[in-house]
Amino acid sequence: MATKLGSLTLDLICRTGNFTQGMRDASSAANRELGRIEQSTNGATNAIKGLAVAALGSFSVHQVIAYTDSYTNLQNRLKLVTNSQQELSTATKDTFNIAQAT
Repeated sequence: MATKLGSLTLDLICRTGNFTQGMRDASSAANRELGRIEQSTNGATNAIKGLAVAALGSFSVHQVIAYTDSYTNLQNRLKLVTNSQQELSTATKDTFNIAQAT
């Protein structure tokens, strides 16, 4: 009977060793897959960032043009209601101050 008990112990140790090795293999495979997922995610993130920068640049240029047109339009309207360059400068400063206050 001692032999059977010894055999059971050896069998249990072998099975535990195989289980441990299987868990290590599964862990390594999972880590490799997580690395691949991380690389894919980083690639997608970089692509989205690139698109956002391009869109922002396009939006910024469009906004600068719109602001410039608005300023030119304002200056032209102020020129219509002022009689001199000094009055135009004063009206422009006053308009600026009103805009800043609001």
